[in-house]
Amino acid sequence: MLTQGDGAVLAQGAGSVVAQGEESVMAQGEGIVVAQGEGSMAARGERVMVTQGDGIVVAQGEGIVVTRSEEAAGVLEGVRAVLLDMDGTLVDSDAAVERSWRTWAVRYGLPEDAVVAAVHGYPAPTSIRRLLPRLSEEEVADAAQVLLDLECTDLDGVVAARGAGELLAVLAERAIPWAVVTGSGAGLAEARLAAAGITPPLLVSLDDVAVGKPDPEGYLMAAAELGVAPAACLAVEDSDPGIAAGRAAGMPVAALRGLSGDLSIAHLGELAARLGARDARDPAPAGRRS
Repeated sequence: MLTQGDGAVLAQGAGSVVAQGEESVMAQGEGIVVAQGEGSMAARGERVMVTQGDGIVVAQGEGIVVTRSEEAAGVLEGVRAVLLDMDGTLVDSDAAVERSWRTWAVRYGLPEDAVVAAVHGYPAPTSIRRLLPRLSEEEVADAAQVLLDLECTDLDGVVAARGAGELLAVLAERAIPWAVVTGSGAGLAEARLAAAGITPPLLVSLDDVAVGKPDPEGYLMAAAELGVAPAACLAVEDSDPGIAAGRAAGMPVAALRGLSGDLSIAHLGELAARLGARDARDPAPAGRRS
């Protein structure tokens, strides 16, 4: 990478594109994109994006969603509580989840890759009904128990997600109530959260609701328990069903993995920085903790 004068010159990777000056747009290399400068525009990359400058805040992998700083501030302005999905959001359990589903798929004679691609963000019974529609409700429950047994015995590599520590520290410092709203049952959720070293003040699991995501019941229940209006709760999600649940609950949604939400974030540390900056400017009263 080269930098030169007031208008930076950025070049990276084979076949890179050079961008220069205050109105620079992008420098693009093999698998890497760099966007710099006031008023920078969205840039797309296969693997990595780095952004700098007043205009750009968020950048994420393939299918980039870029959020400008003023838009992020608007989304977070009225937030009084934060409700977090667990798997893939607060806890990095991707490898363990995939291993369990692959083993389950083999037992039920289903293609592993197709199963893994179809289940993210949905409660296990919902996924099983879709994958094996011929099963009775009793058989679905049995198949879900098989999966649960696999999941509860495989916690290898389950850790806090990137930026989780920073976010939880900001929430504690600012007295912002928070909760975990997950499509996993309580036993599995508690096991994965413990493996990640996280103890939520409130956990709403699949065991607490009649219908899981994308139904909003879990999010509405968490908001009620915290004593915060749904519109003042930020749902943080990494899947389409979770985003749909948050929106159905009437909440703004922060989306990970390049998904489209009211605010798109690359990791939880980014959300921590934004909430910390917001509350430093305009401290807001917190809701009731439960």
